[in-house]
Amino acid sequence: MDIEKLWNEKAWKNTPEFSAGVSALVYGMLVHLFALTNLLHNHDNIASQPGGYGLGVDMGRWFLEILGRFFDKAGLNYNLPSVNGMIYIALLAMAAVQLVSVLKIRSRVSAALIGALFVAFPTVTATMIYRYTTIFYGISAVMAVLAVWVFRKFRGSLLVSAVLIALSMGIYQAYVPLTIALFVLQLICEGLRGEADAKQLVLHGLADCLALVLGLGLYFVGSEISVALFGQDLVDYQGVSTMGSITVSQLPKLVVNALKAVCLLPLWDYCGVANRALMRIAYLLLGISSVAMMLWIFVKKIKNIGTCIITGLLLIAFVLAVGFVEVMVPDGWIYTLMVFSFSLLACAPLAFLECLPEGDKKKLTDLFRKAVILLVALLVFFYGYYANVNYTAVYYAGEQIDNYLSGVVLRTTMTEGFTTDKQWALMGDIQDPLFDSPWQEEISYTGLGFTQYLLNQYSRRDWIENYIGYDIPRADAETIAALAETEEVRAMPCYPNAGSIRVMGDVVVVKFGE
Repeated sequence: MDIEKLWNEKAWKNTPEFSAGVSALVYGMLVHLFALTNLLHNHDNIASQPGGYGLGVDMGRWFLEILGRFFDKAGLNYNLPSVNGMIYIALLAMAAVQLVSVLKIRSRVSAALIGALFVAFPTVTATMIYRYTTIFYGISAVMAVLAVWVFRKFRGSLLVSAVLIALSMGIYQAYVPLTIALFVLQLICEGLRGEADAKQLVLHGLADCLALVLGLGLYFVGSEISVALFGQDLVDYQGVSTMGSITVSQLPKLVVNALKAVCLLPLWDYCGVANRALMRIAYLLLGISSVAMMLWIFVKKIKNIGTCIITGLLLIAFVLAVGFVEVMVPDGWIYTLMVFSFSLLACAPLAFLECLPEGDKKKLTDLFRKAVILLVALLVFFYGYYANVNYTAVYYAGEQIDNYLSGVVLRTTMTEGFTTDKQWALMGDIQDPLFDSPWQEEISYTGLGFTQYLLNQYSRRDWIENYIGYDIPRADAETIAALAETEEVRAMPCYPNAGSIRVMGDVVVVKFGE
């Protein structure tokens, strides 16, 4: 592609890459408008006020720590819904442009759909609730895709690609399946386009593996150096402290789990990726269409049995790569924030359309094209729609927490004997039988949580401080444990019943649960 000619003649406006970028920007702003203009919270977000970047080195996210500290020094690390959200969308638009380029998508319609899909995917919606870190995660997504783009566009770029993989993982490890899956999908397209035979596909695949292994090695080196420099140890969360230490006996089960997560998507939801029957049907038909297109290309275009076998095996590898988070987190909880690689499932059939043979079967080609575009457009619509369903549910959750905890503060300060110098002992989990909301069941993206869950998280005090403006002096764990053993506290009813709040010496006890 002649970049200078494209720029001078303004022909870049007619490129698929431009269509993908514009589509991502426009659809992204429309879909996420609610999150850009409202204060939406989950337990982590409310605790990161007025700014923050989350856990860094101790979670293995050493480059996040470096970027976070740099942003702090530059005075740019604020938790801002509009600014952070728009920058995040712009970064995703850049990643979508790279994605279209890597897959050599030449249809502007397909490119526009990929841009819209990439920016409306459930992972993006979930990330917008963690808005204090959206810019950093956007940078990680760009690097995850750029690692493949660079490796494919420039010779001798092995080290650059590996560094990008390491830096992306250093911000958020769960994005590496996106890189792996994109490497494999690009190889499949090479085979289907007839650009590489079986031997070349194997060699290119080995080169991709080398970049990935080198990138993983650099990530671990960076992690070890950062742990030593910052004086922090890795925490035992989601297997971070034992990452990379999977035993051989565990591997078969984990591989099966990864394959099942993708292949069974038409039967049930996985982390909000297919939370409605129409979406599951769409994924089923897209999967059937993808396999049918590959078989047709083998018969009409490729014909070489070796190339067909290798390409078919790569399809299995692609499915495994998409679900690779199941291998990465063998004993942890996988939630919507971690499954960005699943966005490539709908991109794959659009890429396969570019590889279809031309000629005597034009009607069949047109049928495939229309069907695939319609199905992907359906997913794009649903993802945009359910982004706003989840945003609205999260909004109501925040309002309910604010109202509920305001009532707790009001009743506590009105308790007989209360003075502002007393410590607060908030004891137990809130189990109010009258507490309910019709929006509670509408949160389909895991990791966001509704009111009953959020009320009992570690950030309960942060909700009180940041929303109500009441910086309560908390009793320490030893004091609370000692109070819990007293007959007086045991006899107290649970909140909101009368007598659930009582002043006991220098402490005001609020008993939420046993």
